Amino acid sequence: MAHTKIAIIGGGFAAVACARALRKRLRRAVVLRSHIIDPLEKAEPCADPERRKFYLSFVVIGGGFSGVELAGEVNDLIRASTRFYRNFTEDDISVILVHSKDQVLPEVSPTLRDFTLKKMQRAGIKILLKTSAAAATPDGVGLPDGSLLRTATVVCTIGTTPQHRSALARSHPLLRILSRRHRPRLRRQPANWLDWVDRADPR
Repeated sequence: MAHTKIAIIGGGFAAVACARALRKRLRRAVVLRSHIIDPLEKAEPCADPERRKFYLSFVVIGGGFSGVELAGEVNDLIRASTRFYRNFTEDDISVILVHSKDQVLPEVSPTLRDFTLKKMQRAGIKILLKTSAAAATPDGVGLPDGSLLRTATVVCTIGTTPQHRSALARSHPLLRILSRRHRPRLRRQPANWLDWVDRADPR
């Protein structure tokens, strides 16, 4: 078996945690790839044009680093895979990136943002800026204006938050306890360990 990249990890608990995290990410990548190929398999024998369009539409929510990279990889994978199918072509594929801000990649320079935007558009990715995802349903992604992006595949690369703090407090007994007390915080350590830190701690 040929390999193009090799990861070398030292010993110790940190290395074990790192290796475990790597395996977890690889498993998720394999699951996502299988999920992306599945609609193509369903679209191939589908006789209904609207249903086929539904299967061949893919929506990525979030225009940060993860969303932009994922949208590009998904787009490349799908378009490269169309050669294995007879009943649809690249022209039938729709990959849409939904982002609530006015630019993708807000962390980088304007020049790099513009370059990325044009590169993605040339690759066939449709980008909806200043657009939030209000809901994700089996039929697609609902937008604040009431419209629906019909799609069989939705990949979300953003975090989720409750609409009100009281909803957070009701969601789990532990969170109810923390909301009544001094609200401790967590400090991230190497290898993704988390330490409990009281707010009185000056560090």
